[in-house]
Amino acid sequence: MTSGRCLGPGCNRLPKARGLCDSHLQQFYRTGTMWPLGQPPVRMVVCADCEQLVEHYAKDRCNPCYQRYSRARRRRPVPASAGA
Repeated sequence: MTSGRCLGPGCNRLPKARGLCDSHLQQFYRTGTMWPLGQPPVRMVVCADCEQLVEHYAKDRCNPCYQRYSRARRRRPVPASAGA
């Protein structure tokens, strides 16, 4: 058992191994990174349309580009069925 506090971001728990509490140790083994407990990780991506580095929103697009993408998809005509 290690002394002190967990080395994870914003964590005051007692460390279990390698200076990390059990939760941060699992995060690190699972993902290779750590984030504050109780908060989802922030995923940064390059927007598929405008090529800016943004926080992940959906379909690897920033919010404005995703809104344009989803509106354009809704406007597509539905193809006629071949059997009808």
